[in-house]
Amino acid sequence: MLQHQYLQVNQLQRLYQLANQLAHQYLQANQLAHQYLQANQLAHQYLQANQLAHQYLQVNQLQRLYQLANQQAHQYLQVNQLQHLYQLANQLAHQYLQANQLQHQ
Repeated sequence: MLQHQYLQVNQLQRLYQLANQLAHQYLQANQLAHQYLQANQLAHQYLQANQLAHQYLQVNQLQRLYQLANQQAHQYLQVNQLQHLYQLANQLAHQYLQANQLQHQ
């Protein structure tokens, strides 16, 4: 009788140990799942940061192109002003020559 009870207690202890091990493994699996989710979030954030860096580079390139276009427009306006001044000077020289010829006649 005592031996039978001893075996039952022994089996219960064994079952308790197994249940304890399973609970421990479940907690470990839960922690791993949590770490996996965190790693997944980090990978997602990395991709977002990468996209932002790419967009920043594109904006930077556009700013550079805008600056170059602005410089070229400025140079074009300066050349245009010089051409206009040259035309005015040419007209004045022509008028001066005409006036000079009239004086000598």
